[in-house]
Amino acid sequence: MISGQRILITGGAGFIGSNLAKALCEKNTVYVVDDLSEGFKENLSGLPVAFFKKDIRDREFMRKLFSTHKFNCVFHLAASFANQKSVDDPALDLDVNGVATLKLLQLAKEFGTKKFVYSSSSCIYGAVDGAMGEELKPMPETPYAITKLLGEQYVKFFADFHGLDAVSVRFFNVYGPNEYPGPYRNVIPKFFALARQKKPLVITGSGEETRDFTFVEDAVEATILAAEKGTAGEAYNIGSSQETKVIGLANEINKLAGNEGNVQKGERRAWDHISRRLSDNSKIKALGWAPKTKLGEGLKKTFDWFEQNVKGVSNG
Repeated sequence: MISGQRILITGGAGFIGSNLAKALCEKNTVYVVDDLSEGFKENLSGLPVAFFKKDIRDREFMRKLFSTHKFNCVFHLAASFANQKSVDDPALDLDVNGVATLKLLQLAKEFGTKKFVYSSSSCIYGAVDGAMGEELKPMPETPYAITKLLGEQYVKFFADFHGLDAVSVRFFNVYGPNEYPGPYRNVIPKFFALARQKKPLVITGSGEETRDFTFVEDAVEATILAAEKGTAGEAYNIGSSQETKVIGLANEINKLAGNEGNVQKGERRAWDHISRRLSDNSKIKALGWAPKTKLGEGLKKTFDWFEQNVKGVSNG
């Protein structure tokens, strides 16, 4: 485990970022930058972190932050999320996920950052019938997927050309505590929100589509391992390597929430052509990681968190 380091987490009040901050803050000095457009200050409650409510596109602030603190390690999770939002506003997506990532890499190089970890996404693969390995040619199908891949390419350039020890991690359907439901959020918090209100869970497709659901604590462990042992310029899949049908997920969530059988089929989203998503996680496993949390256990932990925390909390 990383210890004794000055660590910056962009997007650190968000879902994965706040869980990462929790894992790192006991043994490190952790700084969080988040504009709270998609994150929640409540996610950092009680954690000994230095928090700055700032947009990573604020170049003057970010330069001052890097020059003052000389971070040993940067975990870059801030992003304009996700596919549907990028379709609605591709210019914002490019500005946040593309240009701002480039600027952060430049600051990391200039101010001597020792390790840079960039959060990418499994959506860069596009539609693949089978396990997705890092050697596959990316086929991004949305602006979000395009800019996530763009960020990876900048990471590789800075590693190869400038010698920055930078890696990318590709998250596969991460879920768990600290992810609030919202119009652009993932399927699991959306389903929990509906199930707790005894409303039907709307499946946009046949329900036979599969996804690789990965519990956030496992994803955080893999992300930290990538920072410790990952090879500069490389990308690492972070997924469970287990396929789950969306209809099966809906039934599990309804069972937990006492909303059994309440499922409806909806129209497939125009940009969503992916019927299967399955990670080949052998590359990150070779560094010493393996997912620990079964889906049922992870969903129960997520449901318990929802029961305690999701009561009309708002952004900002």
